[in-house]
Amino acid sequence: MKVSSLDLNSPRWRLIAVVVIFAAAIYRWAPRYDPIGAVPNTGYESLNVAYSLAHNLGFANPFKILQSGPTAHLAPIFPFFLSILVRLFGDGSRTLYIVDWAGIAAFALQLALWPLLARRLSMGFGSGALGAMLWLTIGYKSASVWEANYAAIVIIVLSIGMYNLLTRHCPDRHFYIVALLWGFAILLLPVVVLPFVVFCCWLLARPLATRRQKLAFVIISVGSLMPWTLRNYATFHHLFFIRDNLGLELGVSNNECADFSFQVNALTWCYIHPNQDPEEARRVQELGEYNYNQQRLQEVKAWISANPERFATLTLQRIVAFWIPNSSGNPATSTVAPNVKAVWISTLLSLPGLLLLWWRDRVAATICLVWLVFFPPIYYLVQFDLRYRTPIMWATVVPACYVFTRLGSDLLYSFRAQDAAENKHRKHQASCNKKQVVAQP
Repeated sequence: MKVSSLDLNSPRWRLIAVVVIFAAAIYRWAPRYDPIGAVPNTGYESLNVAYSLAHNLGFANPFKILQSGPTAHLAPIFPFFLSILVRLFGDGSRTLYIVDWAGIAAFALQLALWPLLARRLSMGFGSGALGAMLWLTIGYKSASVWEANYAAIVIIVLSIGMYNLLTRHCPDRHFYIVALLWGFAILLLPVVVLPFVVFCCWLLARPLATRRQKLAFVIISVGSLMPWTLRNYATFHHLFFIRDNLGLELGVSNNECADFSFQVNALTWCYIHPNQDPEEARRVQELGEYNYNQQRLQEVKAWISANPERFATLTLQRIVAFWIPNSSGNPATSTVAPNVKAVWISTLLSLPGLLLLWWRDRVAATICLVWLVFFPPIYYLVQFDLRYRTPIMWATVVPACYVFTRLGSDLLYSFRAQDAAENKHRKHQASCNKKQVVAQP
């Protein structure tokens, strides 16, 4: 066999690696079928809204306790997707099984895209492949009833698209596609709006794009949000950005007995949420969802003003937990699983990885930093949950693995240079010996 056929950088071997990662993730997290479950009984807000959509009740009723009417509690894309599955496969356990499989497939695709993303962002295909393999071994996945697995795919594709737009002259259709994808991403996971604003300003400042391309990018991306905004205004008679639940989420996360973590709060009596508390659900029904959330917002503002030190403590604990997940608010006193420690290690190693990437490709390093800096701030204000990190997990794991692949590449280069120097020395010595022999009488 020719040596060239063993080139691991060839498209064929890269395709094989991507397929193997995808298949391994499917095998690693394949769900089990539970014949007992049913869509209306799960309690998940996304499935509750999907059930209402599938039964022609509109985008409504996110809470399991009672029907609270039209809602903007969730962004629209994911519930609409789940409603298609409910329409096709019914309300029973089979649909829940398919939802699980869809989530697993999305997570597997995310991991399979890591090597391609790493290659585009100048960290090398091997860094992404190593990161995906490590995650397959010791990682975790987000639950299928949340949009995090799907959002991760969109964010990865957006990162590749933005790198192309920021580093080269691209045809108009590339700007149109990336702009539409930004609109889709915001309607799937609204917290990406802050990175979008940063990327948009960056793109508008770059000379590689024409004025027409920049204008089209802004109009298409922002315009794609208008139908949902108009729906919300027609329904609630108020303007707000995608979701109206900020007051509720801040309220359950910041009160006199709140803990920093969702896992702890959900088990306590002070977790006052309409998905669990019948009185709160009736308040939503009586006041209307928008007015209810505004009332909760005023309540939490008053509490923060009266308890600034407690709010600061909770916020600090949530910031630490987002980057170094733990169960007690203090990593030094927490007992955590090995897969959570893997998050710690990747976070710490990503710092030298990003520094190495900055020296090699500043655009690629800045793209990673935009996600790491501007994606999580809203999660510092609400109760911590490990799934919030899923969409940008690649931005720490892949740079962390880049440290190892860069070190291995440098060592290999050093060994090859040493071998070349030794071969050159041997040839020179042999040439000298040959001249001495010829020079003898």
